[in-house]
Amino acid sequence: MKTTGVGVALLLVALGAIPGRAAAQLSSDVVPLHSFADVPGLPRDVPALIKRYGDVATPDGTEKGDLATEAVRERIDGWMKRAGPPAMDYSAMAGAAGVMNPAVAEAIGELVQTATRMTTEISQAVQTFELTTLPPLQQAYEAQLDRIHKEYDPQIERCLTLSERAGGSSCTDPTPARNAAINAAGTAFLQTVEGQYHTYCDRLQAIAAEGEVAIDHASKVFGASTPAMAKGQIMIIRQNELTELTAALSAEQDVFLYVYGHAELPNDGQDTP
Repeated sequence: MKTTGVGVALLLVALGAIPGRAAAQLSSDVVPLHSFADVPGLPRDVPALIKRYGDVATPDGTEKGDLATEAVRERIDGWMKRAGPPAMDYSAMAGAAGVMNPAVAEAIGELVQTATRMTTEISQAVQTFELTTLPPLQQAYEAQLDRIHKEYDPQIERCLTLSERAGGSSCTDPTPARNAAINAAGTAFLQTVEGQYHTYCDRLQAIAAEGEVAIDHASKVFGASTPAMAKGQIMIIRQNELTELTAALSAEQDVFLYVYGHAELPNDGQDTP
């Protein structure tokens, strides 16, 4: 098993923030929910995956990954550059609590409940995808790769031996056929995972939407003056949205690199089917 996303995604859930920026506070006008539309789907086949592989910009430089994720990554990095340290005015919170009417108190309570529920739902969604949904599909993919190698590798070795004995090529090299089979298995895996990945992203987006519904409802109650206590809960909800968006990107990147790591590449001296 070569899953790399479990630890990363669960860490994101635990922190509720981008790695290395856990203490940052999003700008009040940042709504990560809207960026789910730009999260790329998985490539449909290995040749498309190889074309999308390259150097992706990160806050710390570049790393290899899916070029199709770069726009969303840059957007998130821009948000983080605008972010500031979390700051809560507890005296204002106390003062606001003293003059709350029932409607305001109820709206704040809804924000608190939503923020807490989102955190739990994010963790459940991540664990379901990373620990329950993905592993059996990976195991089936790797089992298929094992079968391909058991079929073709002895033939390749035999061909090389015959060629050496003959002092030159004396048989048709099975390597291209093996590589074609390997990449076909990668394509089949991508197409199998695609539906599960979309379901996962849809779930993350739905959780983020729950937060925006609560914020919209509370904002109507608060009118032009949002209590400090409510601002803190709104910020938690928005950080949860960012966690969900980042978890979706992390899952795409992990599957992308996982398949790329098993693929037979054109620069290996073989044609990519």
